[in-house]
Amino acid sequence: MLRAQTLTEEQQTDFVLGALEGTARREVQLIKEKQQKDIDTLWKELERYGWLTPLPLIRNQLFQCQQRPGVPLFDYQLNLRELYSRWRKQEPGGEDEGDILLRDQFLLGLQEGSLKQELQRQGEARALERELRGEEGPVSQPPITALAAREPPGRIEADLEQWKEEVKRELR
Repeated sequence: MLRAQTLTEEQQTDFVLGALEGTARREVQLIKEKQQKDIDTLWKELERYGWLTPLPLIRNQLFQCQQRPGVPLFDYQLNLRELYSRWRKQEPGGEDEGDILLRDQFLLGLQEGSLKQELQRQGEARALERELRGEEGPVSQPPITALAAREPPGRIEADLEQWKEEVKRELR
């Protein structure tokens, strides 16, 4: 928004400082007044402030993330992916496990309802099928969070129905 307007650097910093509240405002007030007037320094401080959240707290937020009543599926999965991204920016690792972790956490935090029941049932059916075939390893399920990220919410249900039909054919 600042780039869209023709504001001087001082006006930009005044705008940003005026918009800050709470802990972020207090944190920025601790830097030298001269640095507060430099927009680049101010942005760096704000970025640094964004990572003051302790790593265990970010992990806890991720693993406690749940879809609340009235929150659209798309918003819930976006929040989950944001928390995961914040965690991995501070503690890189496990890229191969990321999709599995996000999928599992998505299902765990999903609001109770027919979608959650169907996904759990499908997962159990695949696990049983793998067990009967004597296979080991994680159960392969569709990347739900990736699907939700690239498709509008109405499209997710259609893709879920298609996936359910594929699973039924595989089980037969």
